[in-house]
Amino acid sequence: MKYLPTILLLSILCMSCEEPPDGTGVPVELIKIEYDDSRLTNVERKYYWEEAYRQSINHLIDNDIPLKNEIELANEYVDQFYSALVSVFNSDFAERDLVIDTFKIKPFRDVHPYRFVIFATEDIEWVKKWKNGNKQYIIDQINPFINQYEFDLFYVREWYSGAVHLTFESTVLINIEAFTNFLEKQGVWGYIFPYTYSGDGDDITILFSDFFIIKFKLGWGDCLAGCTATHYWEFIVDFNGKVEFLKSYGSPLSTYR
Repeated sequence: MKYLPTILLLSILCMSCEEPPDGTGVPVELIKIEYDDSRLTNVERKYYWEEAYRQSINHLIDNDIPLKNEIELANEYVDQFYSALVSVFNSDFAERDLVIDTFKIKPFRDVHPYRFVIFATEDIEWVKKWKNGNKQYIIDQINPFINQYEFDLFYVREWYSGAVHLTFESTVLINIEAFTNFLEKQGVWGYIFPYTYSGDGDDITILFSDFFIIKFKLGWGDCLAGCTATHYWEFIVDFNGKVEFLKSYGSPLSTYR
């Protein structure tokens, strides 16, 4: 797995441990849970780290924590969510076996963690040059901003309207939403946004306050339009790594298909 260098000092991560205005008491200080991820395969470790990164970003955005604007999240921050996921993986509850081994719940990720899109109409300068054969112009324009994150042009689509759609892909895990917000301010290149998918499906949600609540969602029934049936399992992980199964609810599993 490739990690980005840690660029955020722990003092920055701990710069505000006060209760936010909504009174949720969401902590910003680092929580260190001891864990052993040796039971996970390399593929599983990579996936769980990506999921922990996604959960970290969601937590920052949902609670309006200033770190949500950081392009690179410190490994120590993401590790909090990773340790909670691994703790559930290592637990011995029958419900754990259902969500991980039987149903193999993995989130439907509506935002691709490694891709972003530039969509520009024919009045944009680089599109005019593109149409005249100078397709390197836009690459040269944005390379100073994307090279450090190892983005390469992945996909091109030219629309009948004259618009051009470019998708870039990287192997480096970053806060893609913060990155596209930053990139959009650097030049008049069109609309810049994360690569997204439409639809619905399984999900994992982590709530983080005085402990972690990890909610697994199983979805079925026409999930392309929005799952018509869902079932949930919730686990609690305290800051010592102790796991408890909390509850299960939702559509009857007998209707799962």
